[in-house]
Amino acid sequence: MDIQLRYNLKNQRYFIIAGGLFFLLAGIDLIVFNEIRYFNIVLALLYIAPYFYHKKVPFLTIQKGVLKQNWWFGKSIDAKKITAIKYFAGEYIVRSVQKEIRIDTNLIDQRDQPLLTDFLRTHQDKWVSTMPFAESQKA
Repeated sequence: MDIQLRYNLKNQRYFIIAGGLFFLLAGIDLIVFNEIRYFNIVLALLYIAPYFYHKKVPFLTIQKGVLKQNWWFGKSIDAKKITAIKYFAGEYIVRSVQKEIRIDTNLIDQRDQPLLTDFLRTHQDKWVSTMPFAESQKA
């Protein structure tokens, strides 16, 4: 079972808007002062690069029972070693003996959130408190 949870592109629009504004400032500096200020161009690229990265690489993947966050220092937990799952303040906190992964639901695309809840439902015995989606998604 391979599940890919993509980033919420609604939140990622802010990166592209901020990058565009810094490119606009660089253009205004070029027109008004007749010189290129590389600071604005570098800031624009630093804002636009995460947008394209998040569009291409998923936030979280679940492959062969392993949850893996896809970023530079991302953690991974084997589903067999999960000891506790907790929902607090919009985050799923998945714990094993050695590691802890925090999955922010605001960063996940709305279309992919049911995939995450279905996966977490398979581990009902590991929940520390009641499942937050038990009432809203009764089948």
